[in-house]
Amino acid sequence: MTNLKHLKYDHNVKFDDLLTLNVESLNIEKSKNISPRDLNRFFKLWMKGSFPRLKELWITVKARIIPDWNVLLKGLRAEEAVVEPEEEPEEERHKKFIIKNCRGVCAEILLQYIDNECYASLSIVD
Repeated sequence: MTNLKHLKYDHNVKFDDLLTLNVESLNIEKSKNISPRDLNRFFKLWMKGSFPRLKELWITVKARIIPDWNVLLKGLRAEEAVVEPEEEPEEERHKKFIIKNCRGVCAEILLQYIDNECYASLSIVD
């Protein structure tokens, strides 16, 4: 188990590796092994109370097409948040959602597709 404030991973991170981390801020660049279904599972675990120290998660995945965000959001009871016009160049490429964990902590999920890369981030909303 890793107890760090900030951790930056590159390339070969697997979903099982995420389950052992205890960090406040996690940045995973160019992930090849984490699917939208894995992220969905991770978010569900966070909602049930796992990863209590996590304040920020940022994952980048190379993709040729816009992924089906519904796979990532399935079963999360996420409420779509309004994206400000200056943040939203193309409606289908950027989505923002709010989820809440069992402790009442709210987090914002931001999903983006820019230049053949998918970005998914989770940040705690104060």
